[in-house]
Amino acid sequence: MTPKIKLKKVWSSKDSIELLSTVCDGVSSFTTKVDVPADHLDELIADLQQFNGDGNDRVFNIELGAFGPFESNGALFARVHTDEKGDLYISTAQESKFRTFSGELVASEAKMYLKTKPDHLSEFIDGLKQLATDLADEIILVCVQ
Repeated sequence: MTPKIKLKKVWSSKDSIELLSTVCDGVSSFTTKVDVPADHLDELIADLQQFNGDGNDRVFNIELGAFGPFESNGALFARVHTDEKGDLYISTAQESKFRTFSGELVASEAKMYLKTKPDHLSEFIDGLKQLATDLADEIILVCVQ
């Protein structure tokens, strides 16, 4: 398995986009659906472009969907930070939709740790632009070992 973060559009309307998010660290993989307001992608693109050009020792959080039992689908949180060499380290937390299991409300969860390069993030930002304008249905942030 190749380390990556993949977003695949399930459906969209003028107000909302449902994405299937998959995070793979090269050994394990976790997939969940997330609901995103349509205008959130535009904000995310602008913020990621600023972050990717700012230099070293920075932190940026990506939040897609929402955590908790009262949300319609799952969530993906990714904290991206740079080191002095410019490498990007990504810590993720994912949560599935809640369901009843043995009388309790539960959700599956995962945490993963990835590394990527600024060029890969630039390609991902370009992919987000295509996803937001219906020119692509699937994008991948390529990660490295």
